Amino acid sequence: MTLYKARTRQLKIYSKFQRSSQWNSKFVPEIKLCGKWLKDLGFDHGEHIKVHFEDGKLILEPVGELQKSPQLEIWEN
Repeated sequence: MTLYKARTRQLKIYSKFQRSSQWNSKFVPEIKLCGKWLKDLGFDHGEHIKVHFEDGKLILEPVGELQKSPQLEIWEN
């Protein structure tokens, strides 16, 4: 695994249509994360992560094999 130097990423928050029942639908915010930079950080296809909110930040935490890697902070207010 290549250690990736921390860089700031600007991401767009998209609107996603979510149907909760036949008569009840709404738009919800969606953040898309993709790219080689994630693989360089040790996040790969099929792996699991935990996402939690702490001190105004969304934090991605590896679960399982990725647990050895440091957590990745992706969003600050």
